[in-house]
Amino acid sequence: MAPLICMITGCTSGFGEAFVHDALSRGDKVIATGRKSETRLVHLKEAGASILELDVTASPAELDAKVKEAIAIYGHIDVLVNNAGYVQTGLIEATTQEKLMEQLDVNLFGPINMTKALLPHLRERKTGTIIFIGSLFSWYGRPNVGPYAISKHALAGFAETLNLEVSQFGIKVLHFDVGHFRTPVLAQAKSRVALKDIDDYAPMINVIAAISPSMHENQPGDPRLGIARMVDMIKGEGMAEGKEIPWRVPIGTDAVEIIKERCEETLRLIEQWKEFSRSTDFPGPKQGFWAEEEKKKASLAKQ
Repeated sequence: MAPLICMITGCTSGFGEAFVHDALSRGDKVIATGRKSETRLVHLKEAGASILELDVTASPAELDAKVKEAIAIYGHIDVLVNNAGYVQTGLIEATTQEKLMEQLDVNLFGPINMTKALLPHLRERKTGTIIFIGSLFSWYGRPNVGPYAISKHALAGFAETLNLEVSQFGIKVLHFDVGHFRTPVLAQAKSRVALKDIDDYAPMINVIAAISPSMHENQPGDPRLGIARMVDMIKGEGMAEGKEIPWRVPIGTDAVEIIKERCEETLRLIEQWKEFSRSTDFPGPKQGFWAEEEKKKASLAKQ
């Protein structure tokens, strides 16, 4: 395979930095982006990456210009890795609208606008791959992680819809539901807690506060191995060689276990409530579009 040209957001630490090193080690070319690039990305430039200052919360017009600047570096881009993000903690009732929007601007609208800026280039070339770093929190929620979970649930919906729209142009979409990996993300989240004094939640917050210190730097996932598996899928090599690549896959043992449990729970729920849920249609056979959909489902079931 010819070397890929990869544009990666959020490269100042964590997964972004690991992505850069893994791609370079495989002979690919990398455009590493982040804020304050000349100071925070200089080590990646020394490692062989091109660097570009970029804030994913910039306006769509500014991002369009940045993507054009990135394309000019090597002449084209094969892979966009939407990695930039952070964890905004806080109880739903206690999180301000301002803090919630800040979370969505980085974790959701940033990837959306970066993707839209690059899509015309990928459509013209009829090839390319768009990566989304999702989270197991797009499958379930936990107290005090609402803003982050909201952003990741929405990102998964965007990625699925995008995949259905752009696969016709030879563009691949990959969404990784990432578990807990030993990156700085939890340490960085400490400075982003958005709480007001609501006494009723004190017992819950006390439990969370007691657990939180033992989580950071004890996460089960090795970032280097997690990134290696993701790049295997992007390139169709290593542990992904010869396999049909799905648009969405969990990364990490805890992600596999939690998502499997959630799927099994959902199947049990559907089975228990299916007659209740099915009791809401108009009488008689389905018509028009809906009839055709029923035929397709019946045909697939026979295969």
